[in-house]
Parts: sequence; structure tokens; C-alpha cells
Amino acid sequence: MKPFRLVVGVLAAVFLARQAAVAAPIEAYGGLPSIESVEISPDGSKLAVAMSTGEQRMLGIKTLPDGVMKTFALGSAKVRRLDWVGPERLIITTSQTNSIMYVTGPRREYLMGFDLNVATSRIQPLLKRSLGGSGTGSHIHDPDADKVSASLNVLAGPPEVHVIDGTPTLFLRGITFPDQWGVLTILKVNMRTGETDIVALGDKRTDEIVLDQDGLPLARADYDDDTGQWSLKLRQGPGWKLNRTLEAKTGRPVLAGLGRDGYSVVVAETGESGVQMREVTPDGV
Repeated sequence: MKPFRLVVGVLAAVFLARQAAVAAPIEAYGGLPSIESVEISPDGSKLAVAMSTGEQRMLGIKTLPDGVMKTFALGSAKVRRLDWVGPERLIITTSQTNSIMYVTGPRREYLMGFDLNVATSRIQPLLKRSLGGSGTGSHIHDPDADKVSASLNVLAGPPEVHVIDGTPTLFLRGITFPDQWGVLTILKVNMRTGETDIVALGDKRTDEIVLDQDGLPLARADYDDDTGQWSLKLRQGPGWKLNRTLEAKTGRPVLAGLGRDGYSVVVAETGESGVQMREVTPDGV
């Protein structure tokens, strides 16, 4: 009986496949949405899916295991990543090619962040509130706010989510203006009020800032465009300690992230033998 069932099953599958081929020509499958990104919430209760149909993107949120998927139109912006901040808030990072009014800089692809409150189905742009009368900035709630005259609502890098004292906390890489130069700034976002605190303020040479597992600045890389000099600084007390400098006119090192202990930084350097990775601790070892 088992072989008979197998033969019938194969014949049925072939028959259904032929029927499907007749009912749906191959070109019809070109109109189906393409899945670009998938992220499961930290508690495993929800699934976020970024999809595209041609030039248009949409986001789907599904409560697992068998909930109905809610969809949200995202327009033509490319979805670069999805980050859950707890089970009810989703950060959507998109990019579009554009220029920024009143800012000297090239027309290029800029990142923007959006906060989806799953419970209310409301999407809001991050860094949307104005600082110092600027129409393109964010409201900064911080003692260092008087050091900044304006800020942009674009992201200078991917968001980070750290669990601090049991609470998922969002950190953004933004751009603020202490003077005429826009500088890399790490911002901590209050998900309830939308207010931001300055965690680390770079200067016009700052390329990268790495946070430790507690969301505090650990390492910073600066690059001087005039001299081609790259430098690595590590946090020591309230200030920065210079760890290393090198000439990097043809290719600068990259801060690849935290080391294995969560308090060291991984530096990637390209040499004659390829890319070399090494961990550097706050003591400079």
C-alpha cells in the first residue's frame, strides 16, 4: 500500500503542477513582491518583513504564529535595515538620493530613520523636531545642547539597540552643528517622548564612534583630510586618550565593532597580506 500511495502522490503532484502552469504563466511571477529584509522581534512574537514591488516598498508586520499581516506603504525609498526596540517598536532605516537645503555637500544617498509603533500602527520620522530654529533638525534635550546650534534629520550610520538596565534603548548616529561644520554625534532617544540626549559629540575630523555594551562611547576614529592622518582614541575617564596614529591616504582602518568582552574595540586594517583584525582594550593593549 505504501508504494501505491507514493505513486498516486507523485501523479497528483505532476497533475497539479501542470494545472498551475496552465493557470499562471511564468511572467506573472515577476509581479510578486520581493522580500528584502526579515526581522523577528526580541521576544519572538512578531515578524517584520520589508518587501518591494518594482520601485515601491512596503512593510509587513505579522503576529506569530498565525496572526494577520498588517502592511504599511513606504513609497520608493529603499529599506536598508529593520531594528526592533522591544516587541512593540520597530525602527525602519531607509535611503534616498537627494540634496539637503542650506547645507554644502554633494547630492548623494542619505539615510533616514522611522519609528513604527506596532500597537498604534503609527509611523513617525526620527530626529524630526527642530533645534535652534532650524527646520531640518531635532530637538536635543541635554546639558550639551548649548554646544550645538543646529542638527540634521538624516542618519550618519545604522541605528543601535542596547539593553540597559533591562530596557531596550535606541542610539542613533546623527549630524549636528557645533559651528559651521556638521559633525558625527551619537544620540540616545527616549522612545516615549522622542527627545534625544547627546552621548558623544565628535569634531569635523571624526569618522566613527563605537559604543560599549552599556551605550557609552568607547572608541573614536578621526581622519584629517588635509594630511591623510588617521588616529584611534580610546575613552579614559571624561576624555579621550590617543592610542595610535598612522598615514592612511590610500585606505584608512575601520572600527569593526565591539570585541569579545564587550569593552574592547575591533580594528580592521588592510595591509599587503590582506585585512587584519585586532582587538584594542581601553588600556590600549
